[in-house]
Amino acid sequence: MHWLIINGELVLYGTVGSDIWGGECFSPRDVLEALLLLDGDITVRLNSGGGIAMDGLAIYTALKLYKGKVTIIVDGAAVSAASLIAMAGDTVIMSKGALMMIHDPSVDVYGANADELQATTDVLNKMADQFAAIYAEKAGIGVAAARDIMRAETWYGAEEAVAAGFADEVAGLDAKAVSLFDYRLYQNTPAMLTALATASASMFQPKKAAPAAQPQETSMTLEQLIAMLAARFGSPAADVTTMCNQAITAGLDLAALVALFNVPAVTTMAVAKDVLLAKLLAMPRPTDVTIPPVLVPTVAITMSGADVRDLMNRGAAAGLDLVSVNAIMAAHPTKDAALSAIIDKVAEMRGTPAPTATAHVTADARDKFREGASLALMAKVGIKEGQRNEFSGLSLTELAREALMIGGHKDARRMDRMLMVGTAFTTGATMSGIMTTSDFAYILQNVAAKSALKGYQEAEETFQLWTSKGSASDFKPISRVDLGLYPNLLKVEEGSEFKYGTIGDRGATVVIATYGRLIAISRQAIINDDLSILGSLPIKMGRAAKRTVGNLAYGILTANANMADGVPLFHATHKNLGTAGLPSATAWEEAYNLMGKQQDGDAIATALNIKPKYFLSGSYEFLAKQLLTSTSSLTDAKNAGVANTVQGLVTPITDRRITGNQWFFAADPNQYDTIEITYLDGVEEPVVETKDGWTIDGTELKVRLDAGANLLDFRGLAKNAGA
Repeated sequence: MHWLIINGELVLYGTVGSDIWGGECFSPRDVLEALLLLDGDITVRLNSGGGIAMDGLAIYTALKLYKGKVTIIVDGAAVSAASLIAMAGDTVIMSKGALMMIHDPSVDVYGANADELQATTDVLNKMADQFAAIYAEKAGIGVAAARDIMRAETWYGAEEAVAAGFADEVAGLDAKAVSLFDYRLYQNTPAMLTALATASASMFQPKKAAPAAQPQETSMTLEQLIAMLAARFGSPAADVTTMCNQAITAGLDLAALVALFNVPAVTTMAVAKDVLLAKLLAMPRPTDVTIPPVLVPTVAITMSGADVRDLMNRGAAAGLDLVSVNAIMAAHPTKDAALSAIIDKVAEMRGTPAPTATAHVTADARDKFREGASLALMAKVGIKEGQRNEFSGLSLTELAREALMIGGHKDARRMDRMLMVGTAFTTGATMSGIMTTSDFAYILQNVAAKSALKGYQEAEETFQLWTSKGSASDFKPISRVDLGLYPNLLKVEEGSEFKYGTIGDRGATVVIATYGRLIAISRQAIINDDLSILGSLPIKMGRAAKRTVGNLAYGILTANANMADGVPLFHATHKNLGTAGLPSATAWEEAYNLMGKQQDGDAIATALNIKPKYFLSGSYEFLAKQLLTSTSSLTDAKNAGVANTVQGLVTPITDRRITGNQWFFAADPNQYDTIEITYLDGVEEPVVETKDGWTIDGTELKVRLDAGANLLDFRGLAKNAGA
């Protein structure tokens, strides 16, 4: 499921909009993607200190347009842009202790002149008027009254929000706002929240206890701290590792980490992140770090301001700091060139082991994910072995993101979709600094292979009924030796010795070849959730593979090429070519006798008594059925008492690749050699392989079959040219 959906509820915790500094946040796109997975009435749980005003408006609009009933529960705080989101609820419930704050939108302005300041003021006033209309509609008050509330930056407790009309009821939960959002940013923040923000850096410090009860910080390694916290939080070690690496990057040493996290009050991952955020806010900025005053390259560029912001967001979402993105744009002054450089930089980062502790993704967890995701996709594309499970609700895009996160790439949650899907195609889990095979590519290959096998097995082919199956270990020509008959037994007189018999042999050369096609899976197909690339297309390829083998078999049967003895397969010399005519009791009797009178190559047996088992034709399906099912003779209509001598004689096979009027008899392939379908190592199913796409922006699936059709002997076949 989408990462914002927890237990069927939409959970909006953190900053509203993109947070390029790495804090918990949710964007309008995140919310839209999550809403696509939900159906019917929904519950939205909200706890946010605000964020980007227009992103809050976009989320409000998405919730208002949702078809089902929307119930919004304010678990902790709905402040600033988050209060605007709360107005989208058909029912708004304030938890006990929860807070709501409504105020005017604001913006930071640096180095602007008077005209620019006035223009900014005009825009902010227009935004405020639009937002006031939304607040007024919910509370049933006038727009002017709502503007007064906004200008005053008004804070409401749970009961006060209900009394003012901005909420509908107070829940019976004893909820507390635990998010350490820096509420000092707002003008009229209640003293309680101001004190909370000021004291947040030390509020979770451990209480004094007996020395024996304190952890031995000097003996605890970073890996031990990560393992301990992962067990306490019930979180993946990769999540804890990411948080610790962020703290180390910000300047905290191991002793500071132990002191910060290894205290009783830090019981969940969310609390740990809040504690870390408060610590970082309280830390003085290093004097040796220079932050560019303007995050736009000083060189000439051909990008608009929107392109610059887009590149900044993409780079930050991929894990690059703003200074690095700024340097990339300075060196690559066009958007396309800069985006390519960002992707190259991310690829370089993915291939370099982190200098700090690394989380080990267990093979067991990855194997379970691969198996579960494969089964879910198999069920979606109609493969009977598939199963519905926790991955069934994921789109292909979400499955790609999940694959990266399972593999330890937690920044995938906020990566641009095109960049994220491309990364999922080529990047596996990082295990001890070694990049492994992409889980996502493995899953696609697995499901496509199952689909191809399904198509192969379900293909309506007939060649396998009358041909035999053989195996070859390589592509070199090999001899298929057929031992002759054992000599007839000799009479042994009393007291005489038994005599040895010798067996002659004859051979035919068999060869195989490779047949195949490519299926391209692009990033666009994944984002469009095009399941045909895993279902109908591989199924058709599987059918095509089997059809290819059928073409080979019937091609040999109808081509009448020369055999090893220099004589065509069907020839008077081989005594397997009948008098041309329609299928009839007389014609069938002739073909029956031709096969029965065949001799072995050493002339040991005067007749092999081969019996035909199959009648092969492309034009005589109904005539054959009449011949085989009629109880009376079809050639003597005047005497109904004359029995049909060919009733049930053979099994009819109709295949339109047998052209014209010709027809054939074929013996049981389990008893007599005729045409052999030879497979590499005996594997008759098509093989599906994958590799990174070179000519396409994604990956490629190759459907391959190594097989050949080889003529072994003429004695088990008979032909009639037809009328």
